[in-house]
Amino acid sequence: MVIIDKVDYVSKMNDLLKDKDTYENKPSGFVEKASKKFNQEARKLLKRSEKGKKLLHLLEEAPAAPRMRGLPKLHKANVAMRPITSGIGSAPHRLAKVLAKPLSSNLGAVSDAHLRNGGDLMERLQNVDFTAKCLASFDVKSLFTNVSVGGALKAIKSVVNGIDPNQLPLPKPDYFKLLTMCMN
Repeated sequence: MVIIDKVDYVSKMNDLLKDKDTYENKPSGFVEKASKKFNQEARKLLKRSEKGKKLLHLLEEAPAAPRMRGLPKLHKANVAMRPITSGIGSAPHRLAKVLAKPLSSNLGAVSDAHLRNGGDLMERLQNVDFTAKCLASFDVKSLFTNVSVGGALKAIKSVVNGIDPNQLPLPKPDYFKLLTMCMN
């Protein structure tokens, strides 16, 4: 449990949000308009196939704005904040969960560098000869806000191309288009 002065917390979160390379100020009503547009476009796509029609109930009719909170990085100088976002209740939330399932079951398809957990790492390192080698760990600042959506979509497309169409909840072109909408 971390106890932090509310004024300090708000100040650190405002400092985080001042980064114009990562965050963008939107006008009042933006979320409502964007959610309505998302639902309209998603509804059109879903109605194009029988598989898609079965997913129409996943559209959030009264979507909420995604929320962000800060998790204090206690091991860092000045106790910087790690942004934690929650899209629960947002327009793409329930649909994105269904779209993510085929990708989750194909983790590691792009690179064998994917690790499932710490145990997986330990298993892989068990037979490595560390003579004249050094193990290094790198700290990545705000990993998810620095991942290019275009790059992520390119990697996802290569995975989707290798998936049996029967494993997907929609025909491939519609699946990828809807996935792109959710990520954007």
